Amino acid sequence: AMVVIENCNDLDDVLEVNKALLDELKDSHLANVRLVGGEQMNVRDLLFCLLLCSAADASLVLAENFGGSVAGFVDMMNAKAAELELKDTHFVNTHGLDAEGHYSTARDMARLAEYAIADPLFGDIVSTAEYTVGATNKSKERKLKTSNLLISEKSDYYYKWADGVKTGYTDDAGRCLCSTAMKDGVRYICIVL
Repeated sequence: AMVVIENCNDLDDVLEVNKALLDELKDSHLANVRLVGGEQMNVRDLLFCLLLCSAADASLVLAENFGGSVAGFVDMMNAKAAELELKDTHFVNTHGLDAEGHYSTARDMARLAEYAIADPLFGDIVSTAEYTVGATNKSKERKLKTSNLLISEKSDYYYKWADGVKTGYTDDAGRCLCSTAMKDGVRYICIVL
């Protein structure tokens, strides 16, 4: 998300879904928002899909459009990780699916969260419990809900100072959570892997 945000000139730019990209997700059981080939959605809405719903399909569309290819975007992600001195992090895909050579640590995720949450757009998105993506040329509007129950007032786990960030799950990693909270001017970051 940060690589997109830092390389995007206009969040209202509309991107078109390449159907061939979606074939990579076939039978993967990754979270998605059911994008279809030829569908057009703006960058802002794709970022909300990515960060609220862990939408793998949105990650691929963003990657192809900002990196020239998914592989090119993964290179950009690794360059950003190096810039942030995330020495124990290496990406091989954009959606986080378990893969040889795709890894990170709690310490690196905390550093990344500290960096990302300081960005106003990123902070706004990851502190949003519900968001509606407007209708597209191929879909009715989509109602998105965060899987981070710490920021959802409707949840038994709601914590009024929580303001992000992201849940995750893979077979190898299990359930994971990167959470942040701000109280009395102090930022707290908790990583559970």
